Amino acid sequence: MRRAPRASLYRPDVHGYALAMAAATLLALVLAERGVGPDALSSCLALVGAFTGVHGMYGYTQRLAERPGPGWAPPESGG
Repeated sequence: MRRAPRASLYRPDVHGYALAMAAATLLALVLAERGVGPDALSSCLALVGAFTGVHGMYGYTQRLAERPGPGWAPPESGG
């Protein structure tokens, strides 16, 4: 009996990290926009949101490169 092809490309080991970083970014930016404290706190929260957003994008691609999915072979680097 053959196994059916994968219906989803979701991988918890990689995508869970990206979702956590996106949630942290959203939370920091919403709190910064709502102005829950002094302006300095809002500015710090906006910086935290920007950092986690950028770190999440680069960490996501790095995790994909480090943990290739089943059936995937890294490309040969031509020199």
